[in-house]
Amino acid sequence: MVARVVAVVGATGLQGSAVVCGLLQDGTFAPRAISRNPESDASKALKAKGVEVVQADASDKATLLAAFAGCEAVFAMTLTASGVDEVAQGKNMIDAAKEVGVAFFLWTGLPSMKKLSDGKYTQCIQYDQKAEIADYLHASGLPNTTLHLGMFLDVLQPEHKMIRPNPTTGALELFFLVLGPDDVEAFTWIKHDLPAAALALFRGYTDPAKLALVDNQAFPLLTARMSMGALAGKVGAALGRDVAYRYREGKLGVPELDEMLLAHKGGFGTFRDVDVSDPTLLELGVQFGTLEAFLEEEIKPLFV
Repeated sequence: MVARVVAVVGATGLQGSAVVCGLLQDGTFAPRAISRNPESDASKALKAKGVEVVQADASDKATLLAAFAGCEAVFAMTLTASGVDEVAQGKNMIDAAKEVGVAFFLWTGLPSMKKLSDGKYTQCIQYDQKAEIADYLHASGLPNTTLHLGMFLDVLQPEHKMIRPNPTTGALELFFLVLGPDDVEAFTWIKHDLPAAALALFRGYTDPAKLALVDNQAFPLLTARMSMGALAGKVGAALGRDVAYRYREGKLGVPELDEMLLAHKGGFGTFRDVDVSDPTLLELGVQFGTLEAFLEEEIKPLFV
């Protein structure tokens, strides 16, 4: 039986590794991990699990053509980074997938902040560049779906220092930037909900009726939406101790980040007008995680 291969771009990062793990656990598809450096420790860890690791760079279309050859589907994402042409990378992946005959392209992106805010916020390149890539994808003729992600719940892990002792009092707190305790944010449990959605889409796109529901469409993939103060309360309840919310006011000096945080404070980019568990994804069989389950499984054991 010929393996149903799915190329996973960014396989050594949070999103890609979550999708690789989900594919391995399910067994329907064989993940092909796309890595810029197949000899990195993260790539070697994937190889140790039996994952095929292939070298490719999204800035080099020729390497993508070789990496995507023979793949049924592609999971793709890009990172906004200094010195990187994110739009060019996205277009390279789409063009390469189309040229080698990939049947379905799954993209994680964000909506245009410029459009969401009616032109109020124009420097949120991490939103607008991904939206430009999605527009190119929709015009490509390649069957596709885009998932819009909220703030990653996974960054509550201790290494990111969002849950930490107060430097003065020692009391445990949830710390963030700019957003006050009453400001609402949308959250996604990447390690749970992203592979769940990816699997549902990879399984479903071969059914014409299901493909009609998702092709050329974008769906918010959200686990929860609440105020930052309420999130601190949920963390405290899970840990069985008081957790206060504290935030840093003022600008950070990075225009695109400062504007993004202001946009979120204003309610843009938090998917405030949509359901937390998208009805179409539910219809496809996606079983969403919950904030409570995330805290119980991922956070509580680290603070006990």
